[in-house]
Amino acid sequence: MTSFPDPKEAMNDAVIQLLTQIRDELRAYHASGARGPGASSASPRAIEAAPDRELDSERGDPTIGKDPPRWGKDGGAPMVGRTYSECSPDFLDCLASFLEWKVQNPLPDRDPKYADYDRRDCARALGWARRLRAGWVRQQQQASRYGTSGHGGSAKHSGSPEADDFGYDSTEDIPF
Repeated sequence: MTSFPDPKEAMNDAVIQLLTQIRDELRAYHASGARGPGASSASPRAIEAAPDRELDSERGDPTIGKDPPRWGKDGGAPMVGRTYSECSPDFLDCLASFLEWKVQNPLPDRDPKYADYDRRDCARALGWARRLRAGWVRQQQQASRYGTSGHGGSAKHSGSPEADDFGYDSTEDIPF
């Protein structure tokens, strides 16, 4: 009696051979340093961290308006309303990654100036992450950031109950 080859065995051998070929091609692809389709040819981090002088400037510590989409999926606590200096370095890395993606993938109908804003915020997020990992600790909050020192620290604008510019003590009852 003639035996015929088992079709299932032949199919298994063909699948294993194909998977081995795919594995070898992927290894060669990764070894060459090639990047996936649509990826930029730039270095993995095309945007550099902002220098300390920029982080210390008036716009160097922006407020988080919206969490990056990946942050909520990874179980991170919401950071909306906090400044960059109040966030964790991990959050800032996630934010920087998202902002860098937005810079590299702009919407076609969006004004190019927004990509520049995202680039600057990405650099600031990277700068704050670097600074916080180095052990930076928040100093006593500057009163001028919240407007409590006013113009030159005068009594009129400082919120102290002293006489205003006309000599009237604001703690007294108004006579009318």
